[in-house]
Amino acid sequence: MIKGKLIDDCYEYRILRMNIEVNQKLGMNNIPVCEPDHIKYHLEVESDRHPHFLYCISQTVRRDLIQLKFESPRLGEKGRVFNLYDCIVPKFEEEYSHNTGEPLKMKLTLVAGMSYLNGEFMERLIWCRFNRDLIDKNPMVFTRERALEVMGEGEGKIRDCYFEDEEGKRINKPKKNQLVNLVIHTTNMAGKLLSVDLSDDKTDYEYDGTYLENDLLENIKVVTDTMRIELKTLKQRK
Repeated sequence: MIKGKLIDDCYEYRILRMNIEVNQKLGMNNIPVCEPDHIKYHLEVESDRHPHFLYCISQTVRRDLIQLKFESPRLGEKGRVFNLYDCIVPKFEEEYSHNTGEPLKMKLTLVAGMSYLNGEFMERLIWCRFNRDLIDKNPMVFTRERALEVMGEGEGKIRDCYFEDEEGKRINKPKKNQLVNLVIHTTNMAGKLLSVDLSDDKTDYEYDGTYLENDLLENIKVVTDTMRIELKTLKQRK
């Protein structure tokens, strides 16, 4: 039996079962018609008496780093380690024993803002609080406060970042040839410059009439805690 464990801060749980869900829309002849949806990790783990994940989901707490570690079934081979940064827990269940009233196991779903498998980058979602370059340099610098300190931004915080359409509705993946607003929520960053990496999406972007090389929006001056930056989506250049 392959041994696996989930590690979150000082909490460690034995993984009983895991499956990974990635949805891909297919068109004619089973050809993909768009980018796949974000990865969902469905886990079943041994429970304990601490209501750790129950607190996370009830308080909408995002976890800086959750690790899923699995031993290899073959002696001498490297196992698998998933590093899941800026995690949300959209679903949580806990089963109890009718005999003792003690928790038996937990079922939960994780969605990561940015994920790596054995050190190799997998995906980054637009709302992720962390910069990929920083994680690549030091995978264990995973708290937002520490990350901002390393980048020289002091006590400033980027609280959230996402797209809105022209009607103000939040969207995950903009369509091509569409006007969208990049909404950035910050704290204590007025007057500072920030850069946003949009390369998790396969769409190219134009800002203020200028094509964004490498999908990088650079040196945006923060003038208010909530900013809306208008972008135009473009068909990706080959």
